[in-house]
Amino acid sequence: MQNNFWQFIKKNLGAVILLSLLVLLFFHFYYGIFHYNYIVPPGDDPTRHMTEAQGIIDQGFTKAWEGSLDPPLFHTLLAMESFITGQDIVITSLYVVPFIFIISYLAFYYLVRKLFKNELLAIISVVLLVFVSRQPNFAYSIGTYLNLFAGLCLFLFGLAFLKDLFLKKEIDYEKIILCFLFFGGVFLTHSLSTSYMLLTLFFLGFLLLILKLLSRLDSLKKYLTIFDKIYFKNYLILILILIIVILPLTYEYYAQIFLNSVSIKFEVLLFPNNSSSDINVTSEIPELAVPWKAYDNHLGIFIFGFSLVAIPFFFFKSINKVEKIIILCWIIALFIGTRFVFFILPNRFALDLALPLVVVIAYFFLIVGLYLKKINYLVVKIMLAVILIFSSLNFLENSLKYNQKVRLQASDEKALSWIRNNTDQNAVILSYPKTLAMRSWGSYINLLTKRNVVDGSDCNDFEGLCPWIYDPTFEISKKFYKDNNIEYVYAGKKVLGSFSTKADIDWKYQEKLLKTDFLEKKAEFFDSDKLGSIIIFKVNQDKL
Repeated sequence: MQNNFWQFIKKNLGAVILLSLLVLLFFHFYYGIFHYNYIVPPGDDPTRHMTEAQGIIDQGFTKAWEGSLDPPLFHTLLAMESFITGQDIVITSLYVVPFIFIISYLAFYYLVRKLFKNELLAIISVVLLVFVSRQPNFAYSIGTYLNLFAGLCLFLFGLAFLKDLFLKKEIDYEKIILCFLFFGGVFLTHSLSTSYMLLTLFFLGFLLLILKLLSRLDSLKKYLTIFDKIYFKNYLILILILIIVILPLTYEYYAQIFLNSVSIKFEVLLFPNNSSSDINVTSEIPELAVPWKAYDNHLGIFIFGFSLVAIPFFFFKSINKVEKIIILCWIIALFIGTRFVFFILPNRFALDLALPLVVVIAYFFLIVGLYLKKINYLVVKIMLAVILIFSSLNFLENSLKYNQKVRLQASDEKALSWIRNNTDQNAVILSYPKTLAMRSWGSYINLLTKRNVVDGSDCNDFEGLCPWIYDPTFEISKKFYKDNNIEYVYAGKKVLGSFSTKADIDWKYQEKLLKTDFLEKKAEFFDSDKLGSIIIFKVNQDKL
C-alpha cells in the first residue's frame, strides 16, 4: 500500500507540487483576513476601485464610463460579484482580490507550459515567482488590482494563445478570436497594462519581421529555419486590429500623460535653463531611468542577480524559437517601461518584469540541473531541497506578518462602528485628516458606513488643515459648518488607517476642536500610546 502511494506521488509529482503551491497561496493571501481580522484589502488604491464598483451598483453600468481614469471591466465584475452574492462591496473586494492573485499565478503556469511544452519548467518558474521573487508581497501591498487582473492574468492567457498563430499555415480564426478577447480584456481593465501589452506586440512583430527577412539569406538559413514555417498573416491581422482599434482608445486614459511626459523630458534636455515655458521646467535634468536598486527591491536580489547570468544563456541557446522571441519582446517592453519612466508607475513595471525573468532563470536552472544530474544526481536534489526549504520558510514568515498596508486600524474600525450604530443614514460627516485615496475617489468612511463625507483636507488656499474649519477664531468657521450641513466631525489620523504616530502630525488640532463651543465630544478610540486617537464630535446646530 505504501509503495503504491509513493508510486502515485512520483507519477503525479507535477500535480502534487502545483496543488501544494495552491494551498500555500491560499494560506498566504487569506491568513491575514482571518487571523488579523482585516476588514479591507491592503494597498494604496482600494478605496478608489471599491468606490467605482459601488457607483455601478448604485447608479447603473453607465457610471463605469463616467469620471473614471480606469476602463470599466474590473469594477463591473466586482460590482456583479457583490450583487450576486449579496455581500457589501468592501467584503467582496477583501475576498475576491486575493483569489485573482491566485488565478494570475495559474495563468502564468499555463503560459509557460503552453509556450515551452514543459511541465517541469512551468513548475520551476511558478516556484521561483512565488517563493523567491518579491512580486507576491509587493504587488498585493501596493494595491495593483487592475494591473494584476489585466497584466498578470488576461495578458498572459493572450500570450499563451499567440504562439499558435505563428505556427499555422492557414488563418486560425479561433485563435485570433481568443487572442483578441484576452487582449481586449486587458484594454477594458487597465490602460497601463494595455500600454506595455501593445509595446510587447509591437516589438514582437518587428523582431519576427527582421528575423523572417534574415532567414532568406543563405548564410543564415540553417540558423533560422523555423521562420520558414511561420505564417505571418495570422499575427498581422491580430496586431493591426489591436493597434488600429485599441491604441487610439487608450489615448483618453494614459496617452495624453505619456506624450506630455515625453515632451517635458525632451524640453529639459534641449533647454535645461529655460524657465519661461508654460510647463514647470527646472534647470535640473529629471531622472530618466529607475534606480537599479528598484529592481533589487521589487524583484529580489536573487532574481535580479541571476537574470544577468541567465538572460544571455537563454537567448543565445537556440534563439530561433518562437517562445523565446515572445519572452524576449516581453522583457524589452517592460524594461523600457522601467528605464525611461514614460509611464507613471515604473516600479509596477519592475514587478511585472519578474514574470519573464523567472522563466529565463528557470530555464537556466533546468538545463544546468540536467547537466549536473549526469554528474551527481544527489547534489542536484540537495541544492533544490535547500532552496525550497529556505524559500518556503521566508514565504511563510511573510504570510504570518501583519500587512502594514492595511489601511484600517482597530481605533478606526471602532469609530466607524460607532458611526454606523449611532448616526442617521443621511448624516453628513466632516473628516480629517485626509481619508480619501484621492479627491473624489471615495472614502472608507462612506464605504463602510454609507454616510455622506466632506473631506476636511480639501482646502485650496492652505496645505493640510483648513484653518476656518478647525479654528473657532475664524469667523467663517460656523458658516462652513452650517452651509455644508455638517452634523459630525471625524477627527483622526493623517491618512485613515495609516500608522501615523503623534510625531507625524500636529495633533493639537484636536485640542482646538475640544474647545469649540458648537462641538460636543461623543466618543474617543485609542490604539496605543504611540498612536493618536480617533475623536468623534457632534455639531450643536443651535450654536451655529
